[in-house]
Amino acid sequence: MELGQPLHAFDFDTLKGRRIVVRRAKPGEVMDTLDEVRRQLDSEMLVIADAERPVALAGIMGGLETAISPFTQNVLIESAHFNPTNIRRTSKRLGLKTESSYRFERWVDPNGTVRAADRAAALMAEIAGGTVCRGVIDVYPLRFTPTQVSVRAGRVRKLLGVELSVEEIAALLRRLQLEVVVDGDTVHCLVPTFRNDIRREADLIEEVARLYGYDRIPMTLPKGVAPKAGESERRKTENAVKEFLTRLCLREVVTLSLTNPSAQEAWGINATSSSLVPRPSSRDDALRLRNPLTQDHTIARTALLPSLLSVVAHNLRNGVRDVWVFELGKVYRQGKVGDMASTEPRRLAIAITGNAFPVRWNLPTETGQADFYALKGIIERLLDWLGIEAHFERGEHPTLHPYRTAIVKVGDEIVGILGEVHPHWREVNDLPQPVFAAELDFEVLMARARWQRTYQPLPQFPATQRDIAVVMPEEMEAGQVLELIRRVGGDLLEQVTVFDEYRGAPVPEGFRSVGFTLTLRAHGRTLSSEEADAIVQRVKEALREELGLTTRG
Repeated sequence: MELGQPLHAFDFDTLKGRRIVVRRAKPGEVMDTLDEVRRQLDSEMLVIADAERPVALAGIMGGLETAISPFTQNVLIESAHFNPTNIRRTSKRLGLKTESSYRFERWVDPNGTVRAADRAAALMAEIAGGTVCRGVIDVYPLRFTPTQVSVRAGRVRKLLGVELSVEEIAALLRRLQLEVVVDGDTVHCLVPTFRNDIRREADLIEEVARLYGYDRIPMTLPKGVAPKAGESERRKTENAVKEFLTRLCLREVVTLSLTNPSAQEAWGINATSSSLVPRPSSRDDALRLRNPLTQDHTIARTALLPSLLSVVAHNLRNGVRDVWVFELGKVYRQGKVGDMASTEPRRLAIAITGNAFPVRWNLPTETGQADFYALKGIIERLLDWLGIEAHFERGEHPTLHPYRTAIVKVGDEIVGILGEVHPHWREVNDLPQPVFAAELDFEVLMARARWQRTYQPLPQFPATQRDIAVVMPEEMEAGQVLELIRRVGGDLLEQVTVFDEYRGAPVPEGFRSVGFTLTLRAHGRTLSSEEADAIVQRVKEALREELGLTTRG
């Protein structure tokens, strides 16, 4: 306690071979420690042994068989320096923490071992009597020597904001039992081995601040302007997207990044895949915590949908029927270290249920009602605002209804998924009403966004509109027809939209009639009726020849 050096005393007469050896434990060795517990040792643990067996756990606790007793006549004092990492690893593995291990884990002066042993022997002789044997056996193969660390007075003044002279700095450091030499504006210090924490200039500056007194250091505001002050471009973009979604009647939520496999599986998401359209895989992409604080937080989320849908379910259970929310955050998966874009990609999730306008005394009931097309409209508005041309195709997702799901594609790349929550997962999570959800790859959206806007003057000449009703099989997507109409319509086709869908006589069973409005306009002149009719006729012929479709009316 006086010198901060743990010691151990053996009953010398109980040591086999009357000697001690410092070595690694042999596999399968056991020993009884002073707390009367039998310990199983392994080859990574350091022990003090006699000629036959381990008699102490190095730096942690002595053995029971060689302990001092009322019958002890000859005492062997052992004083040592041990590797802090090894002592901590052994202490943790055995679940054994002692006063000795606490100190050895934090560094004990290697050059103080002999001094401590001599001091302990002197105290024993003074208090309990006996004779001290002359000399010591000192095995010291790798010697620790004092290190030289220098500190610049100008650097001290710059970091602390205090005008200290080089002489004042040297006087403070001498109080730490350092050998100090002043050389111009620099103070050279020979640091003794008992101060292993002083290794660089910053450590000496910290000691100067501590000895000078933190309360004496004046409080000042930083001067100047940071060269990159303000929000980063990445954060500005995120905030702009959040503001845009807020204008579409959505509220932002923030959920925890940590979850557990069962919480994701409650919505059909398996940890073996983190893609937007999960597919069966034997690889587990989830990042698992080595020491989770609770069983509810054992992995980092691999998708945003489960977290956001849990928020919707919580609101519905508490009587809140109108929930329109979104979350912009990261998902996590195993990948190349340092590749943040692939291991921590940002995702945008949206979930809606109920009505966007809870108070609607002056609006029809169906106004603002959540459905598949309301969600699709939100995504279309967002993509249009980002300047991204995307299209929708029929798709599948384990969380969503098999016949009410679409994937969002930009070119040939899948950037998102949207649809109605599957009835099975509604039942599992006790959802009393339909819920519609989407998840988009925000990294891809930002990479493809076009922020530069182009403007056109208002048209000077009127547009002409023509409607056509196309009879198509139920399984055919309207997007195929839209793509053909845009291609055949050419430069004179300004816009084409779907305005109606009809089933029933005279449309055959298994078919549906979809109405399209074509907006035609010529720039620089008025488009004639004959030209408009000719374009519509070309569209009808292309529908018949390329897709085998007929038109009504």
